[in-house]
Amino acid sequence: LSVLWRFGSRLLMYAVARESHLLRIEISAKLLDPLGIQTDFKAGELLSISSTDADETGYVIDYLPRVAGAVVATVVCGVVLRSIDLPLGLLVLIGSPVVVSALQLTAPLIARRVEEQQAEMGRATA
Repeated sequence: LSVLWRFGSRLLMYAVARESHLLRIEISAKLLDPLGIQTDFKAGELLSISSTDADETGYVIDYLPRVAGAVVATVVCGVVLRSIDLPLGLLVLIGSPVVVSALQLTAPLIARRVEEQQAEMGRATA
């Protein structure tokens, strides 16, 4: 299991790195195109922001299977626990969406901090 995880993780990281690289190439081509985009940002700011965004977008390949696996595992565990102990199973099945909803409420705060950090990096790069 450990060896399979190791090779699977290597393949996953290769896919993430490749997708991020392809996105950076596509974005760079668009930024360097004379008919590219009209913006008030400087070239260094655009490069920094787009590079970070390309890295984060590449990780979608990793995030989606993990989320799907987590949802399936939570439902299966909730059903098994419900058959063993009704209150405990209901707590898992009802509590998990509540916790995820609470975390979703904090997402804008985290996103704002990342946005500020990207702006600082862009200004420093420019």
